[in-house]
Parts: sequence; structure tokens; C-alpha cells
Amino acid sequence: MNQSVAAGGMVFSVWCEWMARGALLRGDLVGWEVERIVCDRAGTPMPIVHLLMPYLGSESGKEPAAWQLEVRTKPCETVAALKRDMQTACAKQDAVAARYGATLQAIPVVYGGDPPIEIYPDEEYRQVAAFIEARAGKEGLKAALAVAGFQINIGCTGAKQCLRRYNRLVAVLGKLIPASDRTGGKRLSLYRKASPNCAPRRFETLRDFYRLLQTRGLLHDPARLHTMIQIKPGWVIELRFPDTTDDLEDMARLTNMALAFAGD
Repeated sequence: MNQSVAAGGMVFSVWCEWMARGALLRGDLVGWEVERIVCDRAGTPMPIVHLLMPYLGSESGKEPAAWQLEVRTKPCETVAALKRDMQTACAKQDAVAARYGATLQAIPVVYGGDPPIEIYPDEEYRQVAAFIEARAGKEGLKAALAVAGFQINIGCTGAKQCLRRYNRLVAVLGKLIPASDRTGGKRLSLYRKASPNCAPRRFETLRDFYRLLQTRGLLHDPARLHTMIQIKPGWVIELRFPDTTDDLEDMARLTNMALAFAGD
């Protein structure tokens, strides 16, 4: 998107076209993202992700915390395929981390929720950290660095299906959260501290979603709403509430539950 359009905002029709880019031809493809912590043998986080990234491929991504890596799958048609893809991607990360005497662990809350402020050393993530601190203060930034999550991305064929599925999932959030809580609510409490407006709201129409993004100055970057359930470009629904896990069977269980609630 050119800077003049982003700065001036987008009219609704242009925004809809932009959101539709990359939308799936079929709405039953799902992807996983798991945030993992680089640790030493004692289980202490190691802020060395910048050393690992040059040896990792597209299955890996950086996070604001200097000790946290994301591992992700390709969009898959079945949960069985997701499990295979995730297992392969994690094995590659594990092998690279081992070169530095490190392991990768799925830890939902690090440093007891009070981590040092160590940001991945590049300008993009300094800007992300500044955005979080402006929204939630220094304690909110520390909370954001303390938490790691497991995200489920549900692809949709278009705006109508996406809004319909999104609203169904928002309606059952109270059932989904307990099914994925591994910390007695501590991780989610910290997440709320980092993103005070993280409760997802129901949208009667797509224009309601557009207006919310417009109000928050996020038409060009809706993922920065950081709500527990959110809509991303390509008409993808992202579930952000689960605690991180390395249990593939549990990931599959939660995914099947979410897909059942989302419906067609």
C-alpha cells in the first residue's frame, strides 16, 4: 500500500479489495503458529534469536522478545497435515538451537511475568515495542514480552463467510478459553495487560469492523488490534487466546473444536 493511501485512510471499497488479496479459494484451510522460547539447559530464556534466524527458513519468524521464536505451518487441508508440517518445522528449529547449546520450549509465561526489556535487535521490532508501550505503558510492554501463545488461523473464502465464522467464534469465547488455559489464567491476564482492548466484539456488518479499524488508525494493519479473536487480510480469522503448547494432539483438539464452532 502506498504511503499516501495509508496516511489518508482508505475508503471502504478500496479497503475491501485490499483485505481480499490473498484470500483462499476454499475456506477450510487452516494454519498454526506456535511461539517458543529459546532456553539454556537450566530453562532460562536466552536472547539469541537474532543468531538463529539466518539459519532458519520461512517456517520461522521473529517476535518482539529477543528470546522468542515463532514456528508456523503452511495452510493445510487437514489437521493430520498440520501436525506433520509442525513437527517438521519444530525439528528444524531444534537442530539450529542445539548448535548454540539451546533448546526451544513452549512456555506460556516467562520470568514469572516480569521479564527484562530485551527487544529483537532491528528497527521493525523496536517500532512494535514502542507501539505496545504507547498503548499499555512499560508494564504492558513487559507483559507482552512475558507471554507466548499458540495461534490458529482459519482461512475463509471471502468477507461474508469470514464475518459469519468470526461472530460465531466470538460468541463461544467463554467456552474456548478454558479449553486452552494451561496457566490458571495467568497468561491471559498478562495478555490483557499488554493489550487492554483485547476482548473481541461482534460486528453486525463489515462496515462496523472497518469503522473500528478507522477509529484506531489500523486500516492498513488490522492484526495490530491484538484482540483474542481477530480478522486479518486475506479474510483469515486468527485465534490468539490459547496458551502456547508443544502438544500436537492438544493443538489438534483445540483446532477441531474451533472449526466445529465456526461452522461453514
